[in-house]
Amino acid sequence: MQDLEVYIGSDHHGVYLKKAIVDHLKSRKIEIHDLGGYTTDAVDYPDVAKDVCNAVKAELDNHRGILVCSTGIGMCMAANRYPGILAGQAWSEEMVEKARSEDNVNVLCLGADFIPEDLAIKIVDKWLNTDFSYEDRHVRRLSKITEMD
Repeated sequence: MQDLEVYIGSDHHGVYLKKAIVDHLKSRKIEIHDLGGYTTDAVDYPDVAKDVCNAVKAELDNHRGILVCSTGIGMCMAANRYPGILAGQAWSEEMVEKARSEDNVNVLCLGADFIPEDLAIKIVDKWLNTDFSYEDRHVRRLSKITEMD
């Protein structure tokens, strides 16, 4: 995780979970950039996803993103519209480990209404500590997705 930078954003539904994740990552000395929202005033999730995804794709090798909304679905849909972004949702440590090691997920989407804070932090830690496997079958499959851009 050396030189890893994490960009994080949420809509109004995810602001409290985002803050908990930001505080946790700062305590781990991970460079984190909070791109909003900052209050419970309504924010459109596609706007937040755009900001985070543009930051992540600026330097894909050492940048990752976290997006939080009520379900995680809207953020994931928006994020996957950006070339170079491989966004995925996770509800467990096992799921995020596979998402990272097999699917090279570089933007993690979380649902604040469905994932308790302590579990969300475990999911984020597992995701950050898991590397992409670079197994031929995973690289081949991801290349097919990249070709769709």
